[in-house]
Amino acid sequence: MGELNWDVDARAFARWRDLDATGIDLGDARLAAAAFSDVRLTRAVLRRVDLERGSFVRVDLSGSDAEGARMAGLQFVDCDLTAARLVGADLRGARLTRVRLCGADLRDADLTGAVFEDCEWGYTDLRGALGVAEVRYRGCG
Repeated sequence: MGELNWDVDARAFARWRDLDATGIDLGDARLAAAAFSDVRLTRAVLRRVDLERGSFVRVDLSGSDAEGARMAGLQFVDCDLTAARLVGADLRGARLTRVRLCGADLRDADLTGAVFEDCEWGYTDLRGALGVAEVRYRGCG
C-alpha cells in the first residue's frame, strides 16, 4: 500500500487506490463521485465531506470522524466502519454490502432508502436516525 504524497492536494483526487491515508483531514472536501479502493482512512477526519454518489471498496474507515458528511448514494463494499462517527451524516440511498459497523455512531444520520446487506452491527448507535423504518436489511447480524 502506498503512502499519500503530502505535496499533492489530496482533495483533487477523483480516484484513491492502494493508499495509506491514516489520520488525513479531508474535512469539508468536495469528493463527490470519487472512487476509493484498498485505502486505509483509519482515524481520518471526514467532517462535512461531500462523497455523494462515490464508492468505497475495501476501505478501512475505523475510528474515522465523518460527522455531517454528505454520503447520499455512496456504495460501501467490504469496508470497516468499526467505531466510526457518522453523527448527522446523510446516507440517503447509500448501499452498504459486507460492512462492519461494530460500535459505529449513526446518531441523527439520515438513512432513508439505505440498503444494508450482509453487514455486522454490534453496538451500533442509531438513536435519532431518520428513515430507519425505510431501511432495507438483508442478511445482517
